[in-house]
Amino acid sequence: TKGRLKLRKGAKQSYLIYYKREDLQEIRPSHFELYPTATPAKLEKVLRAAFEVLVEVKKIREVVWIQNIKFNLDNVEGLGTFIEIEAMTETPHEFAELKEKVQTFIEKFAIKKEEIQSYSYSDLLLQRIN
Repeated sequence: TKGRLKLRKGAKQSYLIYYKREDLQEIRPSHFELYPTATPAKLEKVLRAAFEVLVEVKKIREVVWIQNIKFNLDNVEGLGTFIEIEAMTETPHEFAELKEKVQTFIEKFAIKKEEIQSYSYSDLLLQRIN
């Protein structure tokens, strides 16, 4: 695919997000672009008029930061609970160092390789629908 486009509507901030990453069951880079919007309802109306909505992901998210690592604790409607670990950088040469930090947390939390999801929440929900 050419990536995914999603509208994230939050209580404080809303974004149109384009992101692309490989569907691999391992730590992997994700490339994204954020477009902040102060009018998410208007933007949603335009997007729904222009594009078919494949699936809507509904989740409750708690965010925890440890050092420069972001932990998203997600309860996704129809899927269950997940932990998403993100380490952000703007320079690709830092990826190896950040990958090592993320791996350390994976080990500390005793996350098994087979528990790592290769697909997005939207893909997992679409698999259930189809």
